[in-house]
This record gives sequence, structure tokens and C-alpha cells, in this order.
Amino acid sequence: MALLINEKEFRKKLTSSRWQAFLSNALKIQDPEKQRAYLKALWKFCVANDSHLREARSVQFYQVVLTGNPSRRALNPLSQELLFQWDNPPRL
Repeated sequence: MALLINEKEFRKKLTSSRWQAFLSNALKIQDPEKQRAYLKALWKFCVANDSHLREARSVQFYQVVLTGNPSRRALNPLSQELLFQWDNPPRL
């Protein structure tokens, strides 16, 4: 069963623009090890703010490209790339 991050929970602590900045910063990191460390820290933040995520057995981070063009939305996602998979993350 897939557990999805409930962004509404994080918006109680962060503005939408701050949350988006966290996500976009992950994509800017060129070094794969540093990117994985950043994503692990991001996951720990998520778990600290949404306890049901502690049940996760595997965490996957994807870069997904979507179109905002209404006439092309049926093509979404345009692309999807797995950035990092963390099996058996700690139950914080």
C-alpha cells in the first residue's frame, strides 16, 4: 500500500513557497551523495510532521515533469525519474 505525503500537514508549519523551495533545492544538488543526504533529511522532516509516514517500508523520490497546458494535460506526466529509493527507513 502506498502512503502519500499530505502536503497540507506541512503547510501548517511552512508556507507553500517554502515547501516548494525545499523540493526544488533537492533537484539543484548535483552530487548524488549530497542529494541523497538532503532527501533523507527531507524525509525525516516529513515523518516528524506526519506520523502515519512512520509505517513506510520504502521511500521513493521522483522528479516528475507535468504540463500546465490545459490542452496537453492528458499527456501528464511528461516524464518521471527516480532520484532515490530508501528501503527500510528508520521509524523515527
